[in-house]
Amino acid sequence: MKSTLTKISLVFLLVSLAGLLNPADLQADDHLFIRVIAARANVHQSPSMPAPVILSVEKGRVFDVLEKSGEWYTIQLSTGAKGYIHSSVVEEVAEDVAPVKEKTVTTPPPPPMFIRIIATLANVHQGASMPSPVILAIEKGQVFNVLEKSGEWYAIQLSTGAKGYLHASVVEEVAEAVAPVKTKTVPPPPPTPTAPARKTVAPAAPVKTEPPAVKEPFSMFLLRAGFFLAGDSAFGDVYKNGAVFGGELRIGKGKIVGWLEGTYRAHTGKFTFTGEETKMNVMAVEAGALYRFKSGPMTPYAGLGLGYHMFTETNDIRGEAKQSKIGFCALAGVTMAFGKSLAVDGRVKYSTCSMQPADFKINVGGLTIGLGAGLRF
Repeated sequence: MKSTLTKISLVFLLVSLAGLLNPADLQADDHLFIRVIAARANVHQSPSMPAPVILSVEKGRVFDVLEKSGEWYTIQLSTGAKGYIHSSVVEEVAEDVAPVKEKTVTTPPPPPMFIRIIATLANVHQGASMPSPVILAIEKGQVFNVLEKSGEWYAIQLSTGAKGYLHASVVEEVAEAVAPVKTKTVPPPPPTPTAPARKTVAPAAPVKTEPPAVKEPFSMFLLRAGFFLAGDSAFGDVYKNGAVFGGELRIGKGKIVGWLEGTYRAHTGKFTFTGEETKMNVMAVEAGALYRFKSGPMTPYAGLGLGYHMFTETNDIRGEAKQSKIGFCALAGVTMAFGKSLAVDGRVKYSTCSMQPADFKINVGGLTIGLGAGLRF
């Protein structure tokens, strides 16, 4: 009986010692394994989605987890490096599933990018900025393999081995099938010495010239007829208004020409108080200068002059009364030319001349509206 108890105690002791000698068997429950459930899962360099992808692994691969932190599992790759895989692409599996060596798929590099020069001459800068020094200039049509693109700048490698930068405004991206060709470079022009600032004078604005106007001759002889409106109410009460006739001579070809005119008008009237008939005629010789506002087929003008007026009145009461006196006149009108010789003229003239041929005062002038026609020369 005592011998049996001694054997049982020895067996128990050996089992206990076996447990102490194999601690890994006691810690088996602490191991964690994961299996990839996505068609392809990315292993990142650090536990974040934007972190670089080290490699891609296929569905079904099993890994021994070194550590779990939140939604990320830390695994050890066959290269000895650590990697991180997200919980959304794996599942935890039983501890008896032995891990297998992962089949890695390296991430393919990005496809090559090519650019072609579209400017006649494109500057290659030392840095990615316009103020950066120009290394060289490249002709249109040359093609480059892009090392890197940053914003609006493309980094290229020159035949010297140096890196240069081209702006997007002088290039275009082309298909990768277009093989790059050896560039024909043009050295940049040497820097020009800074000259002292000079005071520049803006060129004079071009003078707008107009074609010379056609100068129509203004020398002519006209026969005139018009209607006279008395300027003196007393004269108008006795003699009323009436027709006036005459002739005009103009001499000159410039803007200012001379003018000479003779007119005649006759009136028959009745005295206001006695009702007796009286006859009157006025002859006037006027001369002055005219100013042409425009030279052409239609020529407006205005003028001033002096007039010598001869007044004669005949009636049974006073007999005959005469007087001559100098007056003034102003006129304005327009002459229309027809062909090389003919002319028609419309005019308004106002004259004034105060007289006292007997025991009464009278202004024999007034307003004359008339037309003339004649020949130019």
